[in-house]
Amino acid sequence: MNIYEPYRYYIKIRDGTVIMDGEECPNIIGKYCFYDKKAFKKKLKELSEKYTEDQITTYQSIRGRWYECPKSTL
Repeated sequence: MNIYEPYRYYIKIRDGTVIMDGEECPNIIGKYCFYDKKAFKKKLKELSEKYTEDQITTYQSIRGRWYECPKSTL
């Protein structure tokens, strides 16, 4: 694995919204990037115990584009 390879998996943790400059923005409290699926699944399981399902959003890079992962297939 090359250290310059792009990340393939991404987890974002949100906690409500924040008002900045009069606009409502998501309050992102954590971001995690992974190269391999095994480490991604392990961290997702760990975070699932700490946060609720609606706070966790997962993404996967497929052919250079980011897509949201359905939780049932992980």
